[in-house]
Amino acid sequence: AAIEERMSGQSYLEKFADRMINEEQTAGFDIETGYYGEPKPKWSLHPEVGFITGYSFTNELTWSRYVPVQHDIGENLDCKWSAYHLWRMVRTLPMVGHNLGFELRYLSKWFMKWLSDDPDFGPEVQASQGYYPIFSDTMIEAFVLAEWRFFGLKYLTEAVFDHKMTELHELFPGLPKNKMNTLRFNLLELTPEVIDYACEDSLWSLALHQKHYSQVKDLAVYEIDMKLIPITAKMEDCGIKYDWQFMADGAAEGKLFLDKKDAEIQEEFSEMAGEEIKINLNSH
Repeated sequence: AAIEERMSGQSYLEKFADRMINEEQTAGFDIETGYYGEPKPKWSLHPEVGFITGYSFTNELTWSRYVPVQHDIGENLDCKWSAYHLWRMVRTLPMVGHNLGFELRYLSKWFMKWLSDDPDFGPEVQASQGYYPIFSDTMIEAFVLAEWRFFGLKYLTEAVFDHKMTELHELFPGLPKNKMNTLRFNLLELTPEVIDYACEDSLWSLALHQKHYSQVKDLAVYEIDMKLIPITAKMEDCGIKYDWQFMADGAAEGKLFLDKKDAEIQEEFSEMAGEEIKINLNSH
């Protein structure tokens, strides 16, 4: 699929957001992330220390657009303006992405930072803590189908469509191997290769969704996994309240139940097998 050049100017972003919302089609999107300071392993993967450098979106497989917001080199769009129009899209459209737990955690903080006082969307952003509606995650779709060994976007795109996507490290030629896990997108200049890299993520996420969604949308395991995404994201962001006494009491009750039922269970399994067998009910 052809990938066009990045958008330039706030009016261009508004134009495309209006177009997407008016067309009411399922859309793919993706974010790129970075961090400041000394190179550190995998800091771009952690919203506690990283930030969004830009996002891409599309609703067709013939184009994609990238919105740079925090690159060290090149022209960035205003963060508040960019967040405003992305929020318009994610609150309105069925938008899909790959590994949306990651996107959700980063974007929730970004939306809260830039839109919590917005006259149009501030109240709803605050009420949701920046979490937006999730339509479908292409990683979950592939996981439920269980047809592949791995579930990364680049692996699946090659396995399903025979298209090899650019690897992030290819945008850093000459970088030593021991620095490969410290990569950050904000250091990259907005060259055509960098923009294509970002745009491909949203485009191929949409392609995977179009390929797989009909096969999984009615499956209970898919529905459960999708509902767990915002729950686990909030757990990672906020932690969980753990009732130690309740869990200790439950463990004691469980042991009493197991001790009581162990002989009965062993006997039933032996009858089913036609011979005496021993099963370790404490194994996992």
